[in-house]
Amino acid sequence: MTLVPVVFVAKASIQLETQHPEGMRKIQQLEEGRAPARPDEPDRVFEKPIFTQLLTGPSELWEGQHAHFECRVVPVGDPTLRFEWFVNGIELKMGMF
Repeated sequence: MTLVPVVFVAKASIQLETQHPEGMRKIQQLEEGRAPARPDEPDRVFEKPIFTQLLTGPSELWEGQHAHFECRVVPVGDPTLRFEWFVNGIELKMGMF
């Protein structure tokens, strides 16, 4: 195997213009935290959440025990749907305890 030397040649300046202006707009939107609008796809409207399975889990716990609770809710796939869990009026954070 023969090693070939590689020569790098530096340019005098950096080109800051984009070759794909639409792609640059999408990147900026993503960096700002908002999804790019799709003109070909109308905004989806989801119905209000409905519990299809009641909350299940242990009814009694001792201090320090782990608990697992679950339920089922529709609509599935709603990107704006959020769940917040509270105990005695205090919000439980994900992974707390």
